[in-house]
Amino acid sequence: MKRYFLIAWVATSLTIFTAGSTAFEPQVVDVQIVSHSTVGKSASSVVSVTIRNLGKVPVYLPKVRTPTEDLNGKLLGDILDVVDTHGHRARFIGMFNDILPLNPNNFYTRIDPGQSRSRDVDIAADYDLTADEEFTVQYSQPYTTAIKMGEGGEIDTSSQFQLSEKADVWVGRADVGGSVTPRSLSWFQGL
Repeated sequence: MKRYFLIAWVATSLTIFTAGSTAFEPQVVDVQIVSHSTVGKSASSVVSVTIRNLGKVPVYLPKVRTPTEDLNGKLLGDILDVVDTHGHRARFIGMFNDILPLNPNNFYTRIDPGQSRSRDVDIAADYDLTADEEFTVQYSQPYTTAIKMGEGGEIDTSSQFQLSEKADVWVGRADVGGSVTPRSLSWFQGL
Protein backbone atom coordinates (compact mmCIF):
# COMPACT_ATOMS: atom_id res chain seq x y z
CA MET A 1 0.00 0.00 0.00
CA LYS A 2 2.79 2.43 0.91
CA ARG A 3 4.58 1.64 -2.35
CA TYR A 4 1.48 2.53 -4.44
CA PHE A 5 0.96 5.71 -2.45
CA LEU A 6 4.59 6.74 -3.05
CA ILE A 7 4.35 6.05 -6.80
CA ALA A 8 1.09 8.02 -7.04
CA TRP A 9 2.63 10.94 -5.09
CA VAL A 10 5.72 11.04 -7.35
CA ALA A 11 3.58 10.89 -10.52
CA THR A 12 1.34 13.72 -9.26
CA SER A 13 4.33 15.84 -8.25
CA LEU A 14 5.96 15.41 -11.66
CA THR A 15 2.71 16.33 -13.42
CA ILE A 16 2.34 19.51 -11.36
CA PHE A 17 6.02 20.42 -11.84
CA THR A 18 6.02 19.95 -15.61
CA ALA A 19 2.69 21.75 -16.11
CA GLY A 20 4.21 25.00 -14.85
CA SER A 21 7.65 24.48 -16.35
CA THR A 22 8.90 26.19 -19.50
CA ALA A 23 11.66 23.63 -19.94
CA PHE A 24 9.49 21.59 -22.31
CA GLU A 25 8.33 24.47 -24.52
CA PRO A 26 9.67 24.31 -28.09
CA GLN A 27 12.49 26.65 -29.05
CA VAL A 28 11.14 29.58 -31.09
CA VAL A 29 14.35 31.37 -32.12
CA ASP A 30 17.67 29.79 -33.09
CA VAL A 31 20.80 31.96 -32.89
CA GLN A 32 24.08 30.86 -34.47
CA ILE A 33 27.48 32.56 -34.43
CA VAL A 34 30.18 31.10 -36.67
CA SER A 35 33.77 32.34 -36.65
CA HIS A 36 35.65 33.01 -39.90
CA SER A 37 38.95 32.19 -38.16
CA THR A 38 40.66 29.05 -36.98
CA VAL A 39 42.30 29.59 -33.61
CA GLY A 40 46.09 29.62 -33.99
CA LYS A 41 45.96 29.11 -37.79
CA SER A 42 43.97 31.73 -39.71
CA ALA A 43 43.03 35.06 -38.17
CA SER A 44 39.81 36.98 -38.77
CA SER A 45 37.75 39.23 -36.54
CA VAL A 46 34.62 38.45 -38.58
CA VAL A 47 31.78 36.24 -37.34
CA SER A 48 28.62 35.24 -39.20
CA VAL A 49 25.42 35.69 -37.22
CA THR A 50 22.21 33.90 -38.24
CA ILE A 51 18.89 34.28 -36.46
CA ARG A 52 16.19 31.79 -37.49
CA ASN A 53 12.49 31.70 -36.59
CA LEU A 54 11.65 28.07 -35.72
CA GLY A 55 8.13 28.91 -34.53
CA LYS A 56 4.71 29.09 -36.15
CA VAL A 57 4.18 32.84 -35.73
CA PRO A 58 6.33 35.87 -36.64
CA VAL A 59 8.97 36.98 -34.14
CA TYR A 60 9.99 40.57 -33.57
CA LEU A 61 13.59 41.47 -32.68
CA PRO A 62 14.49 44.89 -31.22
CA LYS A 63 16.79 46.43 -33.85
CA VAL A 64 19.20 47.99 -31.32
CA ARG A 65 19.81 44.55 -29.74
CA THR A 66 20.12 42.56 -32.99
CA PRO A 67 23.54 42.07 -34.67
CA THR A 68 21.98 41.58 -38.12
CA GLU A 69 21.01 45.27 -37.99
CA ASP A 70 23.75 47.84 -38.59
CA LEU A 71 24.48 51.47 -39.32
CA ASN A 72 27.31 51.93 -41.85
CA GLY A 73 28.74 48.50 -41.02
CA LYS A 74 28.70 49.09 -37.26
CA LEU A 75 26.57 47.47 -34.57
CA LEU A 76 23.80 49.62 -33.10
CA GLY A 77 25.21 49.15 -29.58
CA ASP A 78 27.20 47.02 -27.16
CA ILE A 79 25.28 43.78 -27.72
CA LEU A 80 27.97 41.11 -28.04
CA ASP A 81 29.83 39.50 -25.17
CA VAL A 82 33.46 39.51 -26.39
CA VAL A 83 35.84 37.97 -23.82
CA ASP A 84 39.57 37.17 -24.07
CA THR A 85 41.21 34.01 -22.76
CA HIS A 86 41.95 35.72 -19.43
CA GLY A 87 38.24 36.37 -18.84
CA HIS A 88 38.45 40.11 -19.59
CA ARG A 89 35.56 41.60 -21.55
CA ALA A 90 36.64 43.64 -24.58
CA ARG A 91 35.78 47.33 -24.29
CA PHE A 92 33.05 48.54 -26.65
CA ILE A 93 34.36 51.36 -28.87
CA GLY A 94 31.42 51.62 -31.25
CA MET A 95 28.50 54.01 -31.12
CA PHE A 96 25.40 53.67 -29.00
CA ASN A 97 22.22 54.17 -30.99
CA ASP A 98 18.75 54.34 -29.61
CA ILE A 99 15.41 53.89 -31.29
CA LEU A 100 12.49 55.20 -29.29
CA PRO A 101 9.89 52.48 -28.68
CA LEU A 102 7.05 54.41 -30.33
CA ASN A 103 6.63 52.89 -33.78
CA PRO A 104 6.82 49.06 -34.03
CA ASN A 105 7.96 49.25 -37.69
CA ASN A 106 11.00 51.31 -36.67
CA PHE A 107 11.73 49.53 -33.39
CA TYR A 108 11.51 45.87 -34.49
CA THR A 109 12.81 43.62 -37.24
CA ARG A 110 10.22 40.98 -38.16
CA ILE A 111 11.17 37.41 -39.05
CA ASP A 112 8.38 35.21 -40.38
CA PRO A 113 8.09 31.48 -39.53
CA GLY A 114 10.80 29.43 -41.26
CA GLN A 115 12.72 32.57 -42.29
CA SER A 116 16.11 33.81 -41.11
CA ARG A 117 18.36 36.86 -41.11
CA SER A 118 22.15 36.69 -41.48
CA ARG A 119 25.03 39.14 -41.45
CA ASP A 120 28.80 39.07 -41.18
CA VAL A 121 29.93 41.17 -38.21
CA ASP A 122 33.50 42.48 -37.87
CA ILE A 123 33.90 42.61 -34.09
CA ALA A 124 37.10 44.68 -34.46
CA ALA A 125 34.96 47.55 -35.81
CA ASP A 126 33.13 47.87 -32.49
CA TYR A 127 35.36 46.31 -29.80
CA ASP A 128 38.88 47.10 -28.56
CA LEU A 129 40.78 43.94 -29.47
CA THR A 130 44.42 42.93 -29.07
CA ALA A 131 46.26 41.32 -31.99
CA ASP A 132 47.29 37.67 -31.84
CA GLU A 133 44.67 36.98 -29.20
CA GLU A 134 41.80 34.53 -28.95
CA PHE A 135 38.33 35.82 -28.03
CA THR A 136 35.03 34.12 -27.35
CA VAL A 137 31.91 35.77 -28.78
CA GLN A 138 28.36 35.15 -27.56
CA TYR A 139 25.15 37.10 -27.16
CA SER A 140 21.57 36.87 -25.95
CA GLN A 141 18.94 37.75 -28.57
CA PRO A 142 15.76 39.37 -27.21
CA TYR A 143 12.54 38.67 -29.10
CA THR A 144 8.78 38.76 -28.74
CA THR A 145 5.99 37.00 -30.60
CA ALA A 146 3.43 39.77 -30.04
CA ILE A 147 3.79 43.54 -30.07
CA LYS A 148 2.04 45.13 -27.11
CA MET A 149 1.52 48.83 -26.59
CA GLY A 150 1.85 50.44 -23.17
CA GLU A 151 -0.60 52.88 -21.58
CA GLY A 152 1.40 55.91 -22.73
CA GLY A 153 1.42 54.84 -26.39
CA GLU A 154 4.94 53.38 -26.23
CA ILE A 155 5.82 49.80 -27.06
CA ASP A 156 5.95 47.32 -24.18
CA THR A 157 9.53 46.14 -24.76
CA SER A 158 9.43 43.11 -22.46
CA SER A 159 11.07 40.19 -24.25
CA GLN A 160 12.07 36.58 -24.12
CA PHE A 161 15.73 35.74 -24.76
CA GLN A 162 17.63 33.11 -26.74
CA LEU A 163 21.31 32.65 -25.93
CA SER A 164 23.64 31.93 -28.83
CA GLU A 165 26.36 29.33 -28.73
CA LYS A 166 29.91 30.58 -28.28
CA ALA A 167 32.28 31.18 -31.19
CA ASP A 168 36.05 31.25 -30.76
CA VAL A 169 37.71 34.01 -32.77
CA TRP A 170 41.44 34.38 -33.45
CA VAL A 171 42.27 38.06 -34.08
CA GLY A 172 45.36 38.87 -36.13
CA ARG A 173 47.44 42.02 -36.58
CA ALA A 174 45.62 43.02 -39.77
CA ASP A 175 42.29 42.89 -37.90
CA VAL A 176 43.39 45.57 -35.41
CA GLY A 177 45.16 48.03 -37.68
CA GLY A 178 48.27 45.99 -38.57
CA SER A 179 50.06 46.31 -35.24
CA VAL A 180 49.85 45.00 -31.72
CA THR A 181 48.42 48.37 -30.65
CA PRO A 182 44.78 48.02 -29.64
CA ARG A 183 42.40 49.33 -32.29
CA SER A 184 41.08 52.15 -30.07
CA LEU A 185 44.61 53.66 -29.89
CA SER A 186 45.58 53.06 -33.53
CA TRP A 187 44.25 56.45 -34.64
CA PHE A 188 47.13 58.11 -32.72
CA GLN A 189 49.56 56.55 -35.22
CA GLY A 190 48.14 58.68 -38.04
CA LEU A 191 48.89 62.00 -36.29
